[in-house]
Amino acid sequence: MGRPVPERCRLLAAAALILSLVLPAAAQQAYDFRLRDLSGVETRLSALWERGPVLISFWATWCLPCAKELPHLQKLADAYAGRGVSVLAVSVDAPASTAAVAAYVRRYGYTMPVLLDSESRVVALYNPRLTLPYTVMIDKGGRIAYVHQGYSPGDEAGLEEKLIALLVRRETVAEPASAPFVSPGVSESFLFRRFTDDEAVAARGGRSSQILNQLDLTLARKGTLLGIRADAGLDFPPAAADFRLAKLFLEQTGRGWSVRLGDFHLSLGRGMVFSVLKIFEKEGLEHVVDTTVRGGQASFASGRWEGQVFGGWIEREEDASVRDRMAGGGVRWRAWGSARLGFNAVAAGLEPGSDFANRSAGLGSLTLEIPSFLGGASLYGELSLIRRSEYGADEPVSGHGLYLQTAFRTSRVGALLEVKDYREFNFEYARPPILEGEELDILADQFDEDRSGVTGAALRLDRFWPEAGSLAYVRLSWAGDAPRRHYLYGAYRRTILHAYGGWEKKFGGGGYVHILAGWRREEADSIAFLATDGDTVHGQINASLPLGGRWSLEADWKRKEFRGAEYDYAEDRAGLALHASPRWVAALLWEKSDEPSVTALTGRSSWAGVQLEWKAGAFLYLRAFLGSSKGSTKCAGGACKALPPFTGFRLEAVVRY
Repeated sequence: MGRPVPERCRLLAAAALILSLVLPAAAQQAYDFRLRDLSGVETRLSALWERGPVLISFWATWCLPCAKELPHLQKLADAYAGRGVSVLAVSVDAPASTAAVAAYVRRYGYTMPVLLDSESRVVALYNPRLTLPYTVMIDKGGRIAYVHQGYSPGDEAGLEEKLIALLVRRETVAEPASAPFVSPGVSESFLFRRFTDDEAVAARGGRSSQILNQLDLTLARKGTLLGIRADAGLDFPPAAADFRLAKLFLEQTGRGWSVRLGDFHLSLGRGMVFSVLKIFEKEGLEHVVDTTVRGGQASFASGRWEGQVFGGWIEREEDASVRDRMAGGGVRWRAWGSARLGFNAVAAGLEPGSDFANRSAGLGSLTLEIPSFLGGASLYGELSLIRRSEYGADEPVSGHGLYLQTAFRTSRVGALLEVKDYREFNFEYARPPILEGEELDILADQFDEDRSGVTGAALRLDRFWPEAGSLAYVRLSWAGDAPRRHYLYGAYRRTILHAYGGWEKKFGGGGYVHILAGWRREEADSIAFLATDGDTVHGQINASLPLGGRWSLEADWKRKEFRGAEYDYAEDRAGLALHASPRWVAALLWEKSDEPSVTALTGRSSWAGVQLEWKAGAFLYLRAFLGSSKGSTKCAGGACKALPPFTGFRLEAVVRY
């Protein structure tokens, strides 16, 4: 399924187009799902739409527009709960960030149901691009009545108008229309890039233009779901084409059980034993990281017990012909109240060339989760053991991973403490919490894929004033990195201290201000960390200003100053965006940096561009960029990715049939 198959892709595209034309009403049917909240209580979507309209917002803790939209959704939930309206906030944060989700919800006192879609299964059905926030409105018959991508101040007014219209229609129509026999969904993502930088064109073999296309098709019938994704790429001139049937799965769901064959994402515990998820597609099709397990998975839930088993292989992103074999699963038992005990295990056989030269690996973990005790506290702990064999090594390597998280919350004050200790805990397909702050893109991925010998702790304290819509917070973190035998750098010692604080204010009418400032010190005795060994001072401001009517202005600025043992540099980023809710966003973007490695790579010290977004209702989204960008390291939910510099023109489109 990972090899070029142009004939199948063409047939798939034709089938999707026919379905979108022949069954337009069926394409509006919502997908039913079951998700759990932070306390482990399950919610089924169809049980809610039988009572009345349902408003779903997909969001994440690292999504700034989501932070601006969620208070308005809570107001809608409070205002229309008596008329049968259900508002669901579905978090797509990775399992490693579950502690941040719980703290976020309690901090602002959100009472609407907050569900965890930690494996992106549900959001991938409604919005395969995972662009956030993403809002879906469903009527009493289970049909999708409205879809909106992103957030601009004033969007909430249009959302309320459509909700009222839906309520009026519900109250005047006696019986909802019956569901279609089959509910198809078709989504197509398109990207055109034109490179104008000579070095970038040369690195691409002289090809200055690129077209990428991703077609997602789903067919649903009661408890059966079929999903297909076809990818196509064309680079020119001269032309070089690639067509792939990238994903294929069939899922059957019953009462308390489900079975899936084909491609699937999976995470066990907080990602310490196994975590293969979809990330960074929100940055554009050229930055997709969408690794899946290809095989079979079964899950069950009955009374106090729930669990899952899986088996299959993972195709390497750089070479699909190389396959790493996996098998494992997990079980959880509700011991008392909301407390849960769990056990997870994975066995893997890996081909040569893996990140840590692993030939085989076995991992197991014990988990304890208490979502609520003593009125406002929570606790999570996970202890994992690993034993792995490396290519070229005679003796196996044993290690462990320990993660502890506790939180406390009153109506105004909150605290979140996280502790980790990882020793020889390197496994390619595990992603435990890293604790390194994602607010600063100074190689926050240092521990993303390296757990040779890391101990760390992070503490966040905050004070919330609900009546004023204000939040003040401070976060302190420490990490000691001292492996005895790092797989690349040998033995070394490194310490990192990071402290930052901020203030957030939400004004009536859509105004918003967030100010953050911090300091980071890194000391290391290895030349491998010259780029980050030193002191960093950083700050940022984001503000939204309503201009009246549907117009608003958003300003964003970030600055970083680094003073190191070998060199110093400063970096600035700024943006100014004009929003016309709910259709248009026009932005000016500017960056400046004198970091030696960046200026040497790009041959410049400043970058500028203009970006235009157009949202044509639920069916079409366009975003165009002209200019240059520096590139950076971006992190989301504990996963980080280096985005390269770009100069030229980009046009993105998302079409939903």
